[in-house]
Amino acid sequence: MRVGIFYQANDSEFASTILKKFSRQGLIGTAYKMGGSWEQIDGQEMSFIFSNISHFIIIPCEQSFTSRWLPFIAGFGIGGDKTVCLFLRQPGMIIPSYLSVARIFTETDKLELFVKDEANIWDKTKQIERAREALITLGLGINEENLAQRVTMGDIESVINFIHIGYSPDCVNNQGVPLICLATRNGHREIIKLLLEKGGDINLISLDRGNSPLMEAAVKGDDISVRLFLEAGANPDLVSKSGQTALMLAIGEGHDNVVSLLMEYHADIEIKDNLGMTAKKYAEIFRNERIMALLNPI
Repeated sequence: MRVGIFYQANDSEFASTILKKFSRQGLIGTAYKMGGSWEQIDGQEMSFIFSNISHFIIIPCEQSFTSRWLPFIAGFGIGGDKTVCLFLRQPGMIIPSYLSVARIFTETDKLELFVKDEANIWDKTKQIERAREALITLGLGINEENLAQRVTMGDIESVINFIHIGYSPDCVNNQGVPLICLATRNGHREIIKLLLEKGGDINLISLDRGNSPLMEAAVKGDDISVRLFLEAGANPDLVSKSGQTALMLAIGEGHDNVVSLLMEYHADIEIKDNLGMTAKKYAEIFRNERIMALLNPI
């Protein structure tokens, strides 16, 4: 975003003050003193000078409306689908009809707030454009299945770009597997963290296995991801298609480190799966003394 401030000689100090306010917000801007000398400049040269300006802020005086420079600049901005603003320092000024689409300001604070909001919108728009270009450069179609593939691959930059474009962190692939489950199955913790930071649902269930992200991590013995999920509020007592909890899955694979974490977060050891088995019963069947000790603390 680039701001151009257009003023006449008497408003030089005021224009400089406005420009400094914008500069403190990190905005790029230039102040242009307008007058009779500008009327001698070729129109193409003026168009070149102003082509990079996105927001035109004009500080007119009564005489400005009878000049040739003001309608040229305003017309250039309006015709180029730019944002055109008028800051009126003198009360009761009559605005020509061709400036009816311009935004009118009489207070510097309101102008500064408007420009700040515009800068935020501009930054978000440019971010989306850059994200889309990056994905297209990779030859990727912009769809959920390609996003899911990039999650599986661990391509965090592309995942970030998909999210910038507006894709939800709760997207699923064509088999109904949520992104966060795909990231967990493939051990991509940075993507897991990203999805959670972007508001991803910690308790989503995959359609293929009926597992939550916590269950996926428990099966793998990935205690780092298990702790991450539990700290993020994952429900340790959700059940899979077979009725098994993350605790049962961890016991079945002999992951006592995961069992310890789940017990720390009060996982229910009495839930029965579709076979009528509890976590405690599985520990007894597998004769895992370490896990038995965790389930039966002294």
